[in-house]
Amino acid sequence: MQKKHTLRLILSLIKSQKEDAFKQKSSQCPAHLAIIGPTGIGKSDLALMLAQESPQAFEIISADAYQVYRGFDIGTGKVSPKTLQAIPHHFINCLEPQERYSVAEFCKNTQALLDQQNKAYIIAGGTAFYSYALLHQYPFDDEKTDLSLQKKLEDRFEEEGGTLLLEELREKDPDSAKRIPATHKHALIRALILSTSHKKASQRRQKSQKPRPDIKVIGLEVPRDILYKRINKRVETLIEAGWIEEVRALIEHIPEDAPAFKAIGYRDVLDYIYGTISKESLIERIQQKTRQFAKRQLTWYRKFQDVYWMDSPFI
Repeated sequence: MQKKHTLRLILSLIKSQKEDAFKQKSSQCPAHLAIIGPTGIGKSDLALMLAQESPQAFEIISADAYQVYRGFDIGTGKVSPKTLQAIPHHFINCLEPQERYSVAEFCKNTQALLDQQNKAYIIAGGTAFYSYALLHQYPFDDEKTDLSLQKKLEDRFEEEGGTLLLEELREKDPDSAKRIPATHKHALIRALILSTSHKKASQRRQKSQKPRPDIKVIGLEVPRDILYKRINKRVETLIEAGWIEEVRALIEHIPEDAPAFKAIGYRDVLDYIYGTISKESLIERIQQKTRQFAKRQLTWYRKFQDVYWMDSPFI
């Protein structure tokens, strides 16, 4: 009952936005949806429900930094192959695990889809910076990322955390350092990379603060204690679904330093496979890291503007 009510509510929001745009003779009505919220709250479930039951023919765009990688299925929370066949999805299983993926690529490729006429999309995924950059139209242009520097900074973030990197950014680009917390990995690394080029991140961001008008943003929320319980249960479910066996198969042909292995939990599963931690410790560690990730997401989502927040109908 609650799910049907949510569906009717969202569809009425879309309808009202289109009617307002028609009255104002605007060609920029929100034809698309973005669904945001912390991990485990039901973003993909809502996107699927809308795509299946809405009279509008939605396709789904994954705003996730790791679902792009083939073979990394269980730990990244991909929908089933059957669902992928039934409903068009974009940016899932499109890269090899050794390839790199960036926010610039996501925004460029997503914009190419949004530019198509007579198509409507639902953008859903857990990489908050990707969604934010798209909604606020970050001007990436055709710039090329220094991949060797990016890898070096990513490795340092994993080993040292973000505090030291933020100190470096504070020296090079104080304005960006004021806005980016040490826990925001993607934004922090990108700002450091830009600080070595001819333009600072803060200078670029000044041109990209106006939210785009063609995407209606739906935010899912739930009390934090309930969210954390759901996250803990979800990790246990993923282990039971064969996550460890998935990683055993992957390391037979994928190098362990591949970018895809940076997804939450995969390196912890490697530690279990090599006997350095117990299964109980594995589950507790991934649960803790996922809860920390959800907390970082919530910090990001406070930056989003013009969001229609609602209780998740899946919890």
